[in-house]
Amino acid sequence: MKVMKLPNHLEPAQLWDSVLKVQTFKGVDTKILKKLFISEASLAILQDCFWWWFLHKFKPDQAEQDHLFDRISDSFVALLLSTPSFIKDPFFQMYPDCLSQAIYVTFCEAFPESRLRFTDEFKEELMDLVFQWIRGFKPQKSAWKKWNLFWLEAPLTQTQKTDSLHKLSSLKLQNSVIKTRSIGKSWSRSPIADQPQVHFQLEKEEPKEVEVTPKKKAESHYIGDGPDFQRSLFNLGGQSPLVVYYLKMHGISNTLANMRAYRINHIEICKVPSASPTYRDAIAESQKIAEKRHNDFLNFEHKCADELAHLQRQRKKVNRTYKRMLATITKKRTESRLQTESFISQRETPKPCHSASTSASTSTVSSAAEDLP
Repeated sequence: MKVMKLPNHLEPAQLWDSVLKVQTFKGVDTKILKKLFISEASLAILQDCFWWWFLHKFKPDQAEQDHLFDRISDSFVALLLSTPSFIKDPFFQMYPDCLSQAIYVTFCEAFPESRLRFTDEFKEELMDLVFQWIRGFKPQKSAWKKWNLFWLEAPLTQTQKTDSLHKLSSLKLQNSVIKTRSIGKSWSRSPIADQPQVHFQLEKEEPKEVEVTPKKKAESHYIGDGPDFQRSLFNLGGQSPLVVYYLKMHGISNTLANMRAYRINHIEICKVPSASPTYRDAIAESQKIAEKRHNDFLNFEHKCADELAHLQRQRKKVNRTYKRMLATITKKRTESRLQTESFISQRETPKPCHSASTSASTSTVSSAAEDLP
């Protein structure tokens, strides 16, 4: 059973290797784990999951998606049976997360100029799907934030952003949009020589070598109440949905379905509050306000200092004027005393015209007195 090749000449083994390089394996044999990840069944799962997600997001085709899901369930059961029991639990605990990362890396490498289209919501939906297929329930909200795919998360240059915006539909496969009939044939069990060749022509510029330094962003809790939770029953004796589907597809009786099921309350997050503002944001905003107030205080202090300096200059000017006038008055004290006495004497001496009129009045009064009998 041949698997549809990935676009842009990508090799699934290399994609798995790029994801495994940034993973942390504790308490397990890494060599065995890596062999399981790059096994034939695991490579087929990656390729089929990529095409299923591609059709689901950009070219829905239920019939072809169902056919792909059949192949995915077959490959998963093959991987499950080939995994040694001593490493089965740790392997399948990390497998859904690593598979989600590998699918995301495949999209970014296959369509590098459409990175703006692979948003956080894209990653969230992808993880929910993979975890529900393998485990039967969704992962923690925003679990993709723990991915260490720093070489894909490097900020775009302005030119790359412009190109991405102009080519937001660059997921188009020019003259080679996957034809439903062609895909159906390529997934058949016919020999590889009979399979149609699909050529992917992606318009892109030559990749530029950019040195990327990984930098872990500091996390901070959001302000306010926490998320809302809901309880759901979880079957401890249940199986992976892919396994259940495989048994049903091949008509194999599920013996565990007839056994007593032990169900527990499984707590899930049903509503996640807004991721912002966080306490770090609040602290940063408080620091900005404090800095602004400090700057305002300094400006006010400088303004007051300028006004005080102006008043000091005015005061010195008035003092100089006063001292100059005082020096002019006290320069020649004798002359000033004589001028003052002369002025006072002039004010006290009677006017001449007034004395003559008084004498005349006295003579007239005397004559009048002599004429009296």
